[in-house]
Amino acid sequence: MALKVSGLPDEERPVFALMDAYGWFRLIDGDQTVKIQEIISHLLSPELRPALRSWYRRHGSADTISVFTKFRDLLSELAGEKFV
Repeated sequence: MALKVSGLPDEERPVFALMDAYGWFRLIDGDQTVKIQEIISHLLSPELRPALRSWYRRHGSADTISVFTKFRDLLSELAGEKFV
């Protein structure tokens, strides 16, 4: 991700980019596509898992929108780990 997002730690930039791509491809193609599965696989990879945890600690408050929490819950289920 070449764009520098203000206030976002460098280690969370790939998570931000993948979540943005997830939202785009889910809107365009639906949520049962190879692209979506690949994005989820990258987000849950051992390399990005610490940044994903950090992302949800910083952005996962209880008052977030339902799509955000549904995706968090899906990732939590797939990972076997609660992202809060």
